[in-house]
Amino acid sequence: MSNFLNEIKRIIKSGDTTAKLVCLLAAVVLWTYVNNIKMGDVRYKVPVEFKNLSNLLMVADADNKFVSVTISGKKEDLKNVSLKNLRAFVNLDNAVIGENQRFPVEFIKNNIPDSLSVDFSRQKIYLTIEKKQSKRVRVVTKLSGDLFEGYIHGAPRVFPQYITIYGAESRLADINEVYTNSVSLSDQNKSISKEVSIDTEYMNDVICEVKRVSVSIPVIDGTGLVKIDSDIKVHSDLDTYKFSLKDVTAAVYCKPLKDNFVVTPDTIETYIEPDVKKIELQLAQQPTALSTEIVCPVICIVKSQREAFRPVLIVPDTVVVKAARK
Repeated sequence: MSNFLNEIKRIIKSGDTTAKLVCLLAAVVLWTYVNNIKMGDVRYKVPVEFKNLSNLLMVADADNKFVSVTISGKKEDLKNVSLKNLRAFVNLDNAVIGENQRFPVEFIKNNIPDSLSVDFSRQKIYLTIEKKQSKRVRVVTKLSGDLFEGYIHGAPRVFPQYITIYGAESRLADINEVYTNSVSLSDQNKSISKEVSIDTEYMNDVICEVKRVSVSIPVIDGTGLVKIDSDIKVHSDLDTYKFSLKDVTAAVYCKPLKDNFVVTPDTIETYIEPDVKKIELQLAQQPTALSTEIVCPVICIVKSQREAFRPVLIVPDTVVVKAARK
C-alpha cells in the first residue's frame, strides 16, 4: 500500500496530465475502498421480555429490565441495523415464587449479517416472583383549574365507582384507590360529563381491569348562595360495626328565600345511613376481612325555618364509609 501511495505522489509531481487523471481516479477508488472497510460499533439498550409466566404469578421486581448489546463490524453494514433487529427475553415457564432468582437471558437476532459480531453485556437477570393478586379499589377523580368566576362545582361522580386491579401481592398492598387523569375545570360554567382514562403512569406494573371511566361533575352558578359546613353523622341502629368516614364534613350551599336571613349550622343536619345488608354481603365474599368499604349518599335535612332557605348543593354528596366488625 505504501509503494502504491508513493507512486501516486510521483505521478502527481510529473507533467503528464493523462497520468494525473488516472492517478486521481485511482485515489477515489482507494478512498472508497478504505471507507467501506472502516470498522465501528453501535450500542443498544434492549428491553427484556418475560415469556411463558403462569397466569397465577407476577414479576414483582427485576434488578434490570434492559440489557446492553454492542454490535461491531463494518460501518457500511452497521447502517442497516437498528433496535428492531434485537430481542431479549427470559423464559419463565418453570418459575416459582421467590426473591432474587437468577434467570438466563436469551436473545433473538433478526436479519443481522454474519459479518457483524454481537456482544451481550449480561447473560443473567435477577427476578422476584410473587403470587398474582386482585383487589377492589375506589376510583378518585383528579381535578385541575378553576371554574368561571362565580360558579361552583359539586363532588365528581364516577362510574364505575370501584374497579378491580391485578398485580403482585407486594404491589397491591398499599393501593387502596386509583386516580383518573386530570379533568380540567378551567373557565367552565356548565356541568361536565366525559370519559376519562385511569392514570397508570406510576402504578408499577399493576393492571387495571377498566381503562376508562365516566365522570360527571355538576357545575352551578353560585351567585347569592350561602355555604354552611356541616359535620356528617352516622345514623345506624346496629352496634355490630364501627363506622369511620373518609370525609367527615360536608359543604352545603343554600339559597336564602327571605331577605336578610342568616343561615347557620344549627338549622341543618347532614348524615348517612349505611346499608348494613350491603356491608354483610361484601364481608361474606371476603371471609378473612375484618372491614370493608361502601359508598353512602349524604342526606341533608332542614331542622328549622324551612320557608327561609333551600339547600341547593351538597359537597360531597356521597362519602366512603369504612365498616369494621367490633
